[in-house]
Amino acid sequence: MGALNSTSTQSLPKSPAADVQAALTALTQPISRAHVSSAVQVDLSGLYLVGADLRGADLTESDLRETDLGGARLRGAKLTKALLWRARLSRAWMREATLTGAWLREADLSRGLLEGADLSDTKLGQANLTSADLRKAILARSDLMDVHLESGIGGLANLSGADLRGADLQSALVTVEQVVAARLSRDTALPSDIAGDDRVSARIVQGGGS
Repeated sequence: MGALNSTSTQSLPKSPAADVQAALTALTQPISRAHVSSAVQVDLSGLYLVGADLRGADLTESDLRETDLGGARLRGAKLTKALLWRARLSRAWMREATLTGAWLREADLSRGLLEGADLSDTKLGQANLTSADLRKAILARSDLMDVHLESGIGGLANLSGADLRGADLQSALVTVEQVVAARLSRDTALPSDIAGDDRVSARIVQGGGS
């Protein structure tokens, strides 16, 4: 496809060349995918796709491990059960994207725009969500163990059933209602006003839903 490997030492562009973008569009748009067997996996692993336009793309179960998608436009994209281990999505525009069941362990989502995205049942362990915009995002039942959420949760994010054991939310914008809906442990780091709430203490004693 002519895309650079994410480890390339060449001078890297801020967006894909026209032929690369055209190939991505042809490969990932739903109208194109409709003619391809669901058994055929889109493999873009390890590629340098910074600034790519993938709005509305169908990347269901695609392989995006270690792919650099920094600043990519992924609004409304479908990434259900996609493999995004160590993917670089810093500053990516992922508003209203569907990532249900995606594997995002150790992924970089810092400063990403994830407003209204569906991250239900995702694996986000050790992912970087620093300053990510998660307003109205759905994180129900997601694995957020050992994640650092510096300013990374919007007031309306759905954390129902999310696993926050070992997560650091000390500077995150969360409410008591959000926290008690999640699975907690004694090593979940919470803002002092949240940690001192009796409902949160009771939730931890209960095992946070375990």
